[in-house]
Order: sequence, then C-alpha cells, then structure tokens
Amino acid sequence: MYAVITCLRDEHDPWLVLIAAAICIASAMASFGSYHRAVSSRRPSIWMIGPGFIAGMGVWATHFMAMLAYQPMLDIGYRLDLTLASMVAPVLGMTAAFTIVRGRGAPALALTGGLVAGGSVAVMHYMGVAAVRLPAEVTWNLNLAAVACVIGIAGASLAFMLDQGRARSLRAGPILMAATICSLHFSAMGAVILRPDPGLALDGDLISRQVLAFATGSAVVLILGAAIAIQLIERLTQRATLDALGGALDSAPSALAFFDSTRRLTFWNAPFAQILALYGVEPYEGMPINSMGERLSDSEALRPVLKGERLSRSALDAIVAQGAFPTPDERVLRIEMGDTTDGGFVVVMHDVTAQTLATEALGRARDAAEAASRAKSDFLSNMSHEIRTPLNGMLGMAQVMAQHPLGEDQRERLTIIRESGATLLTLLNDVLDIAKIEAGRLELETEDFDLAARIRAVCAPLAAEAAPRSVNFVVDISPALNGLWRGDGARIAQVVGALASNGLKFTEHGEVRVQAGLSVDEAEVVISVQDTGIGMAEGQVEHLFKIFAQMDASPTRRHGGAGLGLAMAHHLTGLMGGALRVVSHKGEGSTFTLALPLARSVSTPPALVQAPRPLRILAAEDNPTNQQVLSALLAPLGAELVLTENGRAAVDAFTQGGFDLVLMDIQMPGMNGVEATCAIRGLEREQHLARTPILAVTANVMTHQLQEYGAAGMDGAVAKPLRAGELLAAIMGVLEPGEPEESVASAI
Repeated sequence: MYAVITCLRDEHDPWLVLIAAAICIASAMASFGSYHRAVSSRRPSIWMIGPGFIAGMGVWATHFMAMLAYQPMLDIGYRLDLTLASMVAPVLGMTAAFTIVRGRGAPALALTGGLVAGGSVAVMHYMGVAAVRLPAEVTWNLNLAAVACVIGIAGASLAFMLDQGRARSLRAGPILMAATICSLHFSAMGAVILRPDPGLALDGDLISRQVLAFATGSAVVLILGAAIAIQLIERLTQRATLDALGGALDSAPSALAFFDSTRRLTFWNAPFAQILALYGVEPYEGMPINSMGERLSDSEALRPVLKGERLSRSALDAIVAQGAFPTPDERVLRIEMGDTTDGGFVVVMHDVTAQTLATEALGRARDAAEAASRAKSDFLSNMSHEIRTPLNGMLGMAQVMAQHPLGEDQRERLTIIRESGATLLTLLNDVLDIAKIEAGRLELETEDFDLAARIRAVCAPLAAEAAPRSVNFVVDISPALNGLWRGDGARIAQVVGALASNGLKFTEHGEVRVQAGLSVDEAEVVISVQDTGIGMAEGQVEHLFKIFAQMDASPTRRHGGAGLGLAMAHHLTGLMGGALRVVSHKGEGSTFTLALPLARSVSTPPALVQAPRPLRILAAEDNPTNQQVLSALLAPLGAELVLTENGRAAVDAFTQGGFDLVLMDIQMPGMNGVEATCAIRGLEREQHLARTPILAVTANVMTHQLQEYGAAGMDGAVAKPLRAGELLAAIMGVLEPGEPEESVASAI
C-alpha cells in the first residue's frame, strides 16, 4: 500500500490522474447504460458489441492517460505494436463479460463475468506496461502485482452483482467498475520497480508521449462518439416506439390520460381530448388537474359530485364511486383510475352507452316478464277459485248423498258424477302444479307419514277401476316399509298415482303391478310400476317426460289425457332428490322405477283416544252452496257450526267467544279472510285470549298464497273442492292434544 501511495505522490501528475479517473468513470457509465439497453433488445448478444467496445476503449484510454501521468524523470517511449495490441484485449474481454451476464442476476454468472472482465483489464494493463521503453531496468513486486489482479476480478464481479440488485438505480455497478479499473492500474504501477541504467538506449519503432496523448484523446473522442451514437439510436427507436404507441392509443376505444405526482397532465390520447372538448377544455402537457376541472364543475352530470369544488384526486374518486355518468353528447361514460409507481395516476374513461342501453332494455324486459308472470299467476289463481267453487258444491253434495240410501241406478249415476268431478279436479291440480314449476314456486313439505298406507290409498281407486276391465291390479308392499317415513307424502302419492294410472290407461288386458321395497343397500325406497300394456318405441320414450307430450297426438287417438301426469312425476322426483327410470318395449309393456332417498321418522304415531266431545266451529263462507256443503260434511262430527257470510261478520261473531276452531274462506266481500284473520289475532293479543286455530278453506292454494295465509296467522289450509277425509284430517291436525281432537278422530 505504501508503494502505491508513494508511486502516486512522487511519480504521477495529479491532474492527468484525475483526467484518467474521469475518463474511466464516464466510459463505465456509458458502457453500462448501453448494456442495459442492449439487454432489453430483441438480439442482446449482438448489441453487446456496443457496451463492450465503449468499456474496452475506456479501459485502454484510462490506462494510457494514467501512463501519460506517470513521470519517473526518465525519457519514455512506447512500442507501437504492443500499444495497439493492448487495445484489443479489453474490448474483447468486456464484450464477453457483458454477454455472459446479460442482465441475469445469478451469482455464478456475475462471478464468471467478473473473472473475464477483470482478467482482460489485467492483461491490457501488463501488455501496456510491456510496451513502455525507458533507460532503466524494470522489475516487479509480484505480490503487489497479484493483488492488483485479484482487485480487478473481485471488483468487476461485485460490480455486476450490484448492477442486478436494488443499487442499480444508484449507478453503483458502473461506479464500482470504474473504481476497480483505477485501483488495478495504480496497484500494478506501485508494483513496478525501476533501476535507472544509462547504458540502455531507446531504440526501435517507438511512439512519443505526444503521439500517445493524441491517440488517447482520439480514443476518448471515439468513446464519446460511440456513446452518443448509441444514445441517438436509442432515442430514435424510443421516439418511433412512442409514436407507434401513441397512434395505437389514439385508436383505442377508451379515453386515457396520465398525471404525474404533482397532478399535472403528462400524456393523453385522442378520445380523451375529444371528451374534454365537449366541456370546452383543450388539454396541454403540464396542465394542472384543477385547471381542467374548472369547466367540468359546470357540468350538470358532475355538479352534484363536485359540489362547486375544483377537480381533484378526491373528486375523481367520488366520480368513480358514482359509476357511469352522461356527457353533453348523450353518451354514458364510466371512469376508472389507477396509481403509478412514480406517485402519479392514470385515468381511463370507457364509453358504456351500448351496455347501459342494453341493461335498461334488459331491465324493461325483465319487468315486463315479471308483470306477465304476475298476471299469469293472478289469472290462474282466479280461475282456480272460480272452478273450484262449483266443483266444491258438486263433489261436496255428492259425498253427502253417498251417505244416504240410494237405488242402484242412482248410486251408479252418483259415482259417475264423483269420478268426473275428481278427474276434473286432478286436471286442475296438474295445471296449477305446472304453473308453479314454471314460476319456480313449487315447494316440497317435510312431514312424518305412513308410506305403505299412502301407496295403498292412492292405488285403491285404480284397483276398483281395473276390476271391470279384467285387468289384474296388484299392490305388493314389502314389510320393510312399515312405519313412519320423513318426506312429502302427498307428492310421493301423487307420483305413484300418476305412474299407476298411466300403466292402467295403456293396459287392456293382463296385469298392472305396483311393488315397493328397499334397495339392495337399503339406502333408497324403490317403487316400481310394471304393466303388460302396449309399450313404447325407443323414440317415444325420449319425449315421455315432456309437458303435454302424448304417445299418440292424432285426432283418432284411443287413450286420453292431458300429458301432464308423467311430466309432473318426473319433476317432483327430481325435487325430492330421486330418480325415475323407464324401460319399455313396443307391444310388451313398460316398467317405471322410482327411487327415493327417504329417511325413517324417529317419531311414533299418536294414539287416538275415544273421548267424544262436541266442537264449536265458526265458519266464514259467502257462497250459499258452499255453506250447505260445509254443514253437511261436518254433520257427522255433531259439532255446533256458526256460519257467517263475510270476514267482518266472522270477527264480530268471534268476539262472543267459545269457539274451538275457525274455518275461514279467503275471497269474501267487505273483509276478506286474510284481513279477518289478522283482526282475530289482534283481538287475541289485546284481550290476552288463548290462540284459536284458524284453517283457510279456499280454492286459492298456490304456494305464494299459502305463504300469505301463514304470515297472517292461519294454522293451515284445506283446498276446495272439499273432501270429507281431508277436511276432518286438517281439523284434527290443528287442534291441541287433549282438546276436541278426540271427537274428530271418532267421527273419522
């Protein structure tokens, strides 16, 4: 270290040393800058020639400028061949080093590049020293010479590492590379030991210090020229890229603008300028956002958001939160914003006029569809009420007449009336269920029910129908199904009834067999309906479960039906999580298999106690025929029935007290059943009365209507036309245990 300091102090011109250091720093900065641009180019390996040439010539110029600063008080000359040859080594070495590293941060690559770069600088230095001729004997301090080589390799490797990390923005890499080159040179010069020898003459093809100074100056000019040329090419390339990018952005469908950290406009595209022109604003570079907002604050669409304030970042955030807003030319824009890394932000405005119009049209179409759906529901509800009301009178009186002695002809005619009415009621129920499915309102109920009893009950009328036709109708239920199950028993009975009725309809002779049991793994209840009827072709099976589908839709078809039963059965099976499969062959019959994942109930059937007790029932019914039907159906109970003609009269009668049950019609003049129920529940709360069960007795039994009844305080509903068994079962279901329920049970 002392030798190096002594060499610098005593044998070097300090001004030329500073010039050499400046050349080294400038060339390092220029070469690394060119290197970074080359890395991002399409062919980085080829472009590495530029930074390699600048760095190599900078090393060479630094060395020989430092040699000009070296003044050992002796005449000095330089061999031309070695001086020129020493120029090649750093150019090739630095080019190779930049190519090896090539912007990749792997430490191994940085070490390899540093080895090549540092080694090439060392080779150039010692070759340049070898070119020196002076009247003295030159020897070396080998240890210090080796240290100089280590400094060159280690410093170059570390410079490449720093250039890949966060210190790159601080130019730490090129600065360390310049310091490494200078350190290697002066450490190696400190290793030189001169012993003057006047007998040594300067001979051969030598160049003088003046020529070397000129050559070094030329090298510096060449370095600067190369750096400037590369910068110029880069600027022209950037300008062309920016022009192409600007053209592309001007063609973009969205408006785009960039603001710097001081909230000034730095870049915008043509759509952005066109939008500002609508407000009388002409953008320019450096335009403050506040100046831009002076005209925008007068906009009717933006005035409520800006509230008289100038446009700012917070105001823009408020506009973004507002969503889309109209423009003076009747377009609709939506603004989006994003922050940039330099503290600025970008504003993007999208024209969403088409989407807004489409959304509005879709909303109108949705509203129209919902209105049509409501109108359809209202129509079905009204038609249900109007059809069920006369059916209630017809079927109700038929049930009452069947309880009296009749002649054989009279009973046969009455049976025809009841069967025709029941068929009409089934068709009405199917139409309403299909409407519920289309409206997404069909819901399942969960209750405890006797599955075996339900299957037998739904099959009993079909067995009676099959007997006169010489068709054997068999119901085979496995003992494993005995007991209570959990699910929608009514819907399961509906599915089984539809399958069995379909099988009987298409079977003129032979057998219809209904079998029910558990699957092999006992995970499902399996119910099959097998017939020996006409069967179906494969093409007919594909359309079997479609609404209104008919095997034979011709005017001369032999088998009737609306085509709703199997479609309903298929849909209900899906709602219950089950599967419905069919196997059929033309002329050989069909087999429908229903699989349902039912669970057993943990409850046990309640025991019925025979303890008759008379009931006192309040009924609100405005239709005289239905009043007679209700009186006749409840006569077996021996109950005291108080009839009223509307909801208001029912509320007045209820205030007299002493009623065990209220049967409430829905559609009545003056006060309807829902309003009357609400009034009764209000009286109970005001007077702290015990809750009296209220059953809706109505033809309006769609899902949303039943939900309305429950919300008003009703405990259940019985659908018209009334059936004695269903009415009595509903009454028993709402009465509290130990109450007049026992008399109902005995009447059933």
